[in-house]
Amino acid sequence: MCIIAIAAERRLTSEELDTCFKNNSDGAGIAWATPNGKVHMEKGFMTIEELKSFYQNDIPLPHVIHFRIATSGDVMPEMTHPYLMTESSELSISGSLDVPVLFHNGVIFDWKNLLANMVTSKQIESMPQGQMNDTRTAAIMASVPSIGDDILAVLSGKFVKVSPDGYITRWGDFEEVDGVYFSNSSYKRTIYCYNNGKFCWNGKNTRNNNRNNRHNRNVVITEEDINKEYDDWINGKNLNSMCY
Repeated sequence: MCIIAIAAERRLTSEELDTCFKNNSDGAGIAWATPNGKVHMEKGFMTIEELKSFYQNDIPLPHVIHFRIATSGDVMPEMTHPYLMTESSELSISGSLDVPVLFHNGVIFDWKNLLANMVTSKQIESMPQGQMNDTRTAAIMASVPSIGDDILAVLSGKFVKVSPDGYITRWGDFEEVDGVYFSNSSYKRTIYCYNNGKFCWNGKNTRNNNRNNRHNRNVVITEEDINKEYDDWINGKNLNSMCY
């Protein structure tokens, strides 16, 4: 489903970067407006290490980061967000641009019909080159003068547009956390554990203090347990043994 983070008043923490990427691991991208009236875009970060290395740079506020789950289109750098809001929406992965860019959280199920309609009705001159998906289609639609970005209020999902004039526009409900606006809750440190198809627990700093083991005894869970199990989850270790 992806997640968008608008870093309005602060940068994302290391933990937020880890969790967003762990939950949305098909690549990331970032964009911001520059003082000289352009949008700078860097995308195609396919590992958390690549993203964190770049994020150490002096990236100005505000900026927008997107973490992708591939619901349409292959898992590849060019298909990470954002997308250029032009008639052809060229598949660039880096550069300073004179046009807005678009981020999306959600799924547009009929995007192929929408794209075909734009081509056959001559709203765009030709079929765009390269791989297509729902967000690239939305970016093209919003760039068509007869449609405009008001269409983003109608299409399914949440959107963020970064414009060369410095404006960041969002569509949909976002969660504000100390100056960062998230498009959903997958920034949260949540651990899921299953045993024979049964949900055992999930946690983010606080959770139920007790759980039942297989002998129906209460087991107290400490903050130390939570932190260790979260570190194991981030590092990809198997948590099945934590189920009771």
